[in-house]
Order: sequence, then structure tokens, then C-alpha cells
Amino acid sequence: MALPLQKTVRLFLSSPGGLDEHRQVVRDVIATMNEQSGNDGKPIIQVIEWPRSIAAAVSGYSQGAINEQTLTYDILLCLFSHSIGTPTPRANSGTEEEFDRAFESLLLRKDKQIIVLFADIPCRPSDIDPYQFVLVNAFRQKIERLGVLYHTYSDLATLSRYLSTSLEHARNRVSADQTVTPQPFASIARENPIPKVVQYIGTRVLTCRLFNPQWADYVMIPLTEYRKAHVLLRWTFVTEAAYFRQGFKIADCREPIFSSGGVQTIGTNLLIHLGRNKADQNWFISRYRYGLRIESDVPIANTIGKHSANCELDISATGEIQFSIDGEAIHKEYFPLDGNPQVTLMAWGDEHTFTCELRDITVIA
Repeated sequence: MALPLQKTVRLFLSSPGGLDEHRQVVRDVIATMNEQSGNDGKPIIQVIEWPRSIAAAVSGYSQGAINEQTLTYDILLCLFSHSIGTPTPRANSGTEEEFDRAFESLLLRKDKQIIVLFADIPCRPSDIDPYQFVLVNAFRQKIERLGVLYHTYSDLATLSRYLSTSLEHARNRVSADQTVTPQPFASIARENPIPKVVQYIGTRVLTCRLFNPQWADYVMIPLTEYRKAHVLLRWTFVTEAAYFRQGFKIADCREPIFSSGGVQTIGTNLLIHLGRNKADQNWFISRYRYGLRIESDVPIANTIGKHSANCELDISATGEIQFSIDGEAIHKEYFPLDGNPQVTLMAWGDEHTFTCELRDITVIA
């Protein structure tokens, strides 16, 4: 009589570079658990990780090739130290993008367990990149807002203990849910042949007063119900002010809109704004990603004396974003809209007071 095949739980191990010893601890703990599984009848854990079990391939971008080969797994295990990793078009690093995808899959289909652990092991100050360290802390704050409970370990022995507990819990949860067949990640894109139009009635008047460091007035546009759909957000911006700052921020609704110092916040967000200074009446565009300025202000041609603009934010189902004024595209990029996204239309000032109007705010999805 043939013995029944032992069930398998697939674990995706993800981390930035430089954590080889930590990853080996993961493999050792899993090997021990798998040896015991033969006695207690529990599923064995199969580890998927780059580059050991992921083939070289071609995709739209390098992280995309990994995403395509990790559509179905049961547990995501992320390790971090003082570095976030190499940026991708959609996140601060490949590991953060893998977390974002897993968390969205968890929200939509309840088919993932997620374990996140942070190393707090002493190292040489010269080994720390301050920018990378800031991004790690921003990621930590982000997952706290998402309700993720993580562990921080001070040595590899502590990592081993935390792993044993967390992996056993995650494996039990997966085993309890194995009656549900997971679907590929790509299948969540919904078809929406008939556009839905939501118009915000009336003109929104945003007033910005003199305040240090900044004062902002805003209108929030929730986009959670439109995830994985093509969305157009349109509005008409009008002001007679010689000085203004008006734009939008894309972020998860659980992220703070403001920091203690202004409208720039650390986290997974994109902030784009139009501006005009009293000394130079040309309009300009400024861009911030994750709270950090992307580049210097970029002047916009033929805007002297201009007092209004028809604005359009085009968000594709695959994450491409395009911002246009009066039909001319002035910003394009990839940006993830995972979790519970929202767009906040804002006007703010720090040097001068001003008033503007946002007319005919419309969402088409």
C-alpha cells in the first residue's frame, strides 16, 4: 500500500543583500522542523529564494521576473537589518515590493502568512548608509500602521528562537486554510467594461494661511474600490494668487497626510505639486517620493499670467501614473497603489497666504 504524499507549505524567503548568515539560520530552523514533520505528520516547508530557486528570465524589469515566478506561495518571510535594498520602479527595494504584493494578496484573498523580522545587531558605523537606514525605519512605521506585528532580534540565537515560534504558527495557519485554493496574483485585476463616474459636487475652496513651517488645506479622494482598475482623476485648479502651492499626494490611507514639519512624509507616497513664486511668475513642478525631493523645481513653459489649469491624474491598472495639465503630460512613472490607496488634493503655503479653488473634481474608473 502506497504511503500518502506529505503535504508541502511553500515559504518565500526575502531580504536585502548582506544577510547571508541570517538566511542560513532560516534554512537551519526549517531543516529541523522538516525532520520533525515526519514524526508528527505536519507539512514540510519548501523554501523559495533568490537566486537558489528562481531562474534567470526576462520581464518588464528585473524584479518583475522574480514576481512572475513567485505567484503562489503560502508564507512570506522578510528579514531586514540597516539596509532596505536595491530600489525597483514600484518600491524602495525588491523586498519591500515583495511585501507589498503579499500584503495586498492577503487583503484580497486571505491566502498568505507574513513574517517580518528586523536585526538590531551592532555593526561598524561606516557600514551604515544613513539614507538606507531612514528607509528601513520608514518601512517599519508603514507595516506598524498596516497592523503587522514583527520581531526585533539582537543576535542569531534570538533569531532562531523567534523563527521557530513564528514559522510553527504560520504553518499551522496555512494548514487550517488549505481547503482554499490560492489564485495567481495576476488574476485579481477586475474587468470593468462600463466606466463608473463619481463627481464631487460643488467647488472646493482651499485657503492657506501664513504658518511656520507649513499650513495645508486638502480634499481626500479614496481609491480603495478602484484598485486594479484604470482610474482618471480630474479637477480644475483656479487661483488669482501670485504665490501658490497646489498638488496631490498618493499614499495608503493609513499613512499620515502631514509630518510635524510639513506636507512631505516618510513612507510609500508620491507628492507632486505645481507652484508659483512672487519673484518668478512662471509655474513650476516639484516632485517628492517617500518624503524626499526627486529633483530641483522644473519650470513649465508658457505659464506666465496663467491663473487656471485643467489637471488630470491617470492611474493605470498596472501602476503607471501620468499627471497632465491642460492636456500636456508633465510627469510619468511607476508607483504602487497597494493596500487602501487614496489621493489627497492639497494646497499649502509657508511664505505667503493664498486661496485657490478646485472645481469639477471627478473620478472615472
